[in-house]
Amino acid sequence: MLYRSEKNHIVVDVTEAPYFADPTGKKDCTEALCRALDDILRREVEGVKAVRQKLLDDPRDNFRLGFENRKMNGIPTVIFPEDPPPARILYFPAGTYLISDTVTYSLEDLVNLIDDKPSSDLNRFIRFKGEGMDRVTIRLTDHNRLFRHGECRPMVSFVHTNNSNVNMMNSFEDITLDCGVGNAGAVGLRFHSANTGKIQNVTIRSSDPDHKGYAAILMDMTQENYISHVFIDGFRYGIYSVGPGHSRAFEDIHMDNILTCAVHSAQGIVGLYRSTIRTFGSVANAGNDTLLTLMDIKAEKLGARGGNAVLTRCSCTYLHNFETKGFDSVVVNGYETVLRGDGTVEEYNSCDRYYSGFPTHGKTFLDLPVEEQPRYEWNGDRSIVAEVDDYGAVGDGKTDSTAAIAAAMKSGKEYIVFGEGQYLVSGEISVPATVKAINFMYCDFRLAPAFAEEKDKGLFVIDEDSDDILFIDDGFVFEKFYGYLRF
Repeated sequence: MLYRSEKNHIVVDVTEAPYFADPTGKKDCTEALCRALDDILRREVEGVKAVRQKLLDDPRDNFRLGFENRKMNGIPTVIFPEDPPPARILYFPAGTYLISDTVTYSLEDLVNLIDDKPSSDLNRFIRFKGEGMDRVTIRLTDHNRLFRHGECRPMVSFVHTNNSNVNMMNSFEDITLDCGVGNAGAVGLRFHSANTGKIQNVTIRSSDPDHKGYAAILMDMTQENYISHVFIDGFRYGIYSVGPGHSRAFEDIHMDNILTCAVHSAQGIVGLYRSTIRTFGSVANAGNDTLLTLMDIKAEKLGARGGNAVLTRCSCTYLHNFETKGFDSVVVNGYETVLRGDGTVEEYNSCDRYYSGFPTHGKTFLDLPVEEQPRYEWNGDRSIVAEVDDYGAVGDGKTDSTAAIAAAMKSGKEYIVFGEGQYLVSGEISVPATVKAINFMYCDFRLAPAFAEEKDKGLFVIDEDSDDILFIDDGFVFEKFYGYLRF
């Protein structure tokens, strides 16, 4: 359950003013949703203008421009804009939101500038969150000509124009996407996020009787993501993952009625774990320069028996506990059929190499148990919540909030919630065993200069034993810790 505070503007309800998106499924919400996204990202454009002016007004060369925030030869090298704006989350209350075109931003000047030349989109901090996957649906109008056969057009897109090197902390959670009927060229979600990004608790389906749709999830640029608890029904491709240098982890993904291929991957690292797949075509197609890992997978061929479950060429493929039903071949490596028939493949490594990390174990995987990732679910009881702002913390980047945050941690409340903005901290903050969960709500931190130079210190210290797990969610610290201190 999303924590909504009356003290800040982190949560932007798309049904409220000035957007008034209709949750009844009767009125087109495309314009309202695009406007809400533009309003959130417009602050990035303002930040670019501010830093450009700062650069022009600084004759002493106190900082320089670069692709990352780093201190080079004693001089900070910063990204445009250097300071991220306060966090915002696009929130969808229960209902159905009808759209007729792609929901994305429209700002043509949303670019990261290096040496005053357009470099890449500043498509970062885009966060969609619904009241619940089973309660919120974004639905495409039926027989939409923009999404006809031959197109590859997304319902929701996290990128508009160019690739990006600063597209961090994007997320899509607790929402169902329905591409409707007769939209063979529809893509459910075009997702784009580097360094940190997540898709969680999402259903992407086609209501078409013939399961029409191009791809449920399209990832076609460099990025690193964690995707879990996703349910896909229909589409030509379930997951279409391409682009050099990407690394994507999928867990608990369940696909049904896939027409061509459940996982298409090229030029990157893709891992799929603990998932079920029912497809009329193949389970996975690993193209050039791919490292594909499939673990604890149950795959079933729909329709007539035949075909190949996994096709791999010019790539590395690893299977573990891979169960198939209805395929003629389990693995085809290049033009060679490696494994035939149904059953369970305990282990297959297309590179046929020893695991040098465990030389005494031979060729096989250690097969250690992998526990499901636990989750903290706030029950809605505000009596167990401590908002740091209630204890005097101020996210203005100027007020020292160390004591206030520490007081919230020591309050005895189990759920600690931060507010919007940037908190100035001048010393370590202990997290006692009474705290069970911390939601940073994507806030940022600024360090007092002396504290930033403490080589053996950390911003937060966890040093008490407890039988309970400590959950930390939605944490983000911009790379402006020019000193030694760690989060």
